[in-house]
Amino acid sequence: MFGNRPMGKGLWKMELLESSNKDMMKNAGAMAGMGICMDAATEMAQNVQQNPNDAKQKCETRILKNTATTAEIEVSCPSGTKVHSTMTAESKDSFLMSMNSTSKNRAPLSMKARYRYAGACKSDGLIQMDGNSAQCAQIKAQLSKMDPATSCGKLTGDRKAACEAQINAARAQMRKMCP
Repeated sequence: MFGNRPMGKGLWKMELLESSNKDMMKNAGAMAGMGICMDAATEMAQNVQQNPNDAKQKCETRILKNTATTAEIEVSCPSGTKVHSTMTAESKDSFLMSMNSTSKNRAPLSMKARYRYAGACKSDGLIQMDGNSAQCAQIKAQLSKMDPATSCGKLTGDRKAACEAQINAARAQMRKMCP
């Protein structure tokens, strides 16, 4: 189905249309300005697949349908989680996805979302938002309060170095979200 479509690359915005999870629907507006960098997601997936400790969590993926306009996929994991997804192409840069998930530990989840291609990724972060969004304003305000010298000032030696490294790493990740 993906053929000449850019699904595996670039920044994709999601619009949640329906969900059986009321909290997810309540937060749908906040997610509207958010995008997923598929380049970063692909890299993360490759790193996970290369981790030998993940062998016991190998999920089985079956492609049930793959035409020019529709893909239907089923994923079954040893933990008992099953996910059934259908993606339908609306245009070259827009997909409608419906998903049903069941798990031993959680209530069943169903959702419907639209994914739109939004161009190249703006950073190498997985989650990226519009720089002028309310979410980015909050992140930028939080960044201004995250001073390693202040937060780690009373620590000494290795503990201080670890604290400063952790805060600097968190700041770097937050900056990638609002490039």
